[in-house]
Amino acid sequence: ADNQFFMMPMPAYINYWGLNDIRPNTPPVSEGSLDLANSLFGTFTEVDFRMSSPKLVCFYAGKPSEHLDMRDNPDVRFQGDTFSLVRQDNPLLDKLIDKKNWSMTNKVVGFNVDFGNRNQSMFYNIQLDQNSFASTTEANKATTEMVNATGGRKSFNQNVGLYNLYKNRSYECTIESLGNAMIQPTMYFNLRHVPMFNGPYMIQSVTHNIDAGSFRTTFKGVRMPTYSLPKITDQIASINQNIIDNLVNQIQRRRQDEQISGVASNNITTVGGGINTLGKYTPKSSSTCFSSLSPAYSTYVGTESVPVQINYKQTADIISSLTEDTRVRACVFYTMYLNGIKDELFYGYNYNMGGVPAGGYLYSDIKYGGSLNSFFNRTYYCMDDGSGNVRPYMSFNDFNSFINFAVSYYKNKVAEYATFWNQGSVVYEGYPPTLAVIYSRYWPIDRFKTKEESAKWADNNGSTLTTLTEKGTEAVRIMRNIGLL
Repeated sequence: ADNQFFMMPMPAYINYWGLNDIRPNTPPVSEGSLDLANSLFGTFTEVDFRMSSPKLVCFYAGKPSEHLDMRDNPDVRFQGDTFSLVRQDNPLLDKLIDKKNWSMTNKVVGFNVDFGNRNQSMFYNIQLDQNSFASTTEANKATTEMVNATGGRKSFNQNVGLYNLYKNRSYECTIESLGNAMIQPTMYFNLRHVPMFNGPYMIQSVTHNIDAGSFRTTFKGVRMPTYSLPKITDQIASINQNIIDNLVNQIQRRRQDEQISGVASNNITTVGGGINTLGKYTPKSSSTCFSSLSPAYSTYVGTESVPVQINYKQTADIISSLTEDTRVRACVFYTMYLNGIKDELFYGYNYNMGGVPAGGYLYSDIKYGGSLNSFFNRTYYCMDDGSGNVRPYMSFNDFNSFINFAVSYYKNKVAEYATFWNQGSVVYEGYPPTLAVIYSRYWPIDRFKTKEESAKWADNNGSTLTTLTEKGTEAVRIMRNIGLL
C-alpha cells in the first residue's frame, strides 16, 4: 500500500492473452479485437466460457484522477486529466515488440458506456460519487477540527476556496447493466455523454445479481488520469520516515543512557581470550550489527536495546527456585554482578543480565545448542563494548528466562573444579577464586579446551584474575547476606 500497489483477490480471473499459468517465454494465443469484443458482448445460443482460475492480482494503481472535464465552463482554466481509449496517445498501450512476459500481464480490455442514448438498452442505471478512493482530505480535516474543538483549540482552513478540497478527491462511477459474467476487475470502461465525469474508469469491483428471469451486473470504477505516475523507486517519503525513526531511536537511547549514567556501569567485559575490566556498553541501532550475527542465529530479528533492572533479593528468589546447588547459584549471581550493579540493583538490557552474545568479534561462530537456545526469544540488540566493537547480544523475554539459561549453562561446569570450592578453613573461602577461574574460562563461551590451558592463562594474567577474585569476594558477601548461600 505504501508503494501504491493494489492487491486484488480474483475468484475467476481471465487472462485475455490465453495464458492462465505463469510460464516464461510462452507465446500468447492470438485473438483479434473484434473476436474479443464479440466474446464479451456477443449473443450466444449456448453457454460459452473462457478458461479462468483464482488469482491474486497485484498491479501499480497510482493516484486516481483529480480534475474533471470542465471544458464547457469558462470560469475553469484547468483541463481534464484523463485520456481517450481510442487515441494513439493512450498511455495504456504497450510495446509488444520483443515482449516476453505475456503470462504475467493481461490485455487492457475496455468498452464504452453510453448513457443517455435512446437506442441503448445495455446499461440501466448510473451512479456518480465524488467520494475518495482512500481517506479524503475533507474527512481528515473534519476529524482534526473536531479533535481540536474538543481540546479547546480552534482551527481554520487557510483558504476559503473549494479547489484545494476538491483537488484531493477522486471520482467513482457505478454502472448497472445487463448481466455479463465476462466483466471482471482491472477492465476499463469509457463513460460518454455525461458532462464533467466522462472519461476512462478502471473497474475495481463487480457484482452479479441472478434472480428468476433476471441477470444484472453492477460494476464500479475509479476515474483514471493520463499523467505519468511517480516511480516506485522514488522513495523519498519512506526514506525521510526512516531517518525520523532513527533520530527518535537515538534520542530515546540517549535518554536511557542519561537515566542510568553512573548507575549501570558494567564492571567486567569479556573479550575472547582476555577480560577487560571496567568496560561500559553503549547501545547502538539494531542495523549496525546485523552482519555480525553468528550463522546459527542469522534468522533472529533486530530490536532496540531497552534497559532493565532487578534487585538482589528478587534475583536470589528466582535462583533459589531453580537450583539447590550453591556452586551454580554463586556462578549465576556472580555473572550478573560483573555485568552491572549499583545500589543493590542488577542492570542489563533486554533481560540479558550477563552479556550473552549472538555473534560479533571473537564470537562469530558462537552456538549454544538446542536446549539453551530455547531460552532466547529469537531477537537481538546491538551494543558497543567500549573497545569500538559493535556486537549483537541475545534478548530474553524476562528475568526468569535469563536466569534459567545461566543455571542450565553452569550446572555441568562446576563439578570440574570440585576440589577448588572447599579450599580454606573458612566457609565459602574457596568460592571467590573458584568463581574467578570458572568465569574466565567458561563465560560466555568455553575459551580453553582444558583446565591446564586455563591455568596457563591465569599465570599470565594475574592482575585480571586478582580483580575477578576481588569481585567474587564482594559477590559472596552479598549472597550470604541475602541468604542465597
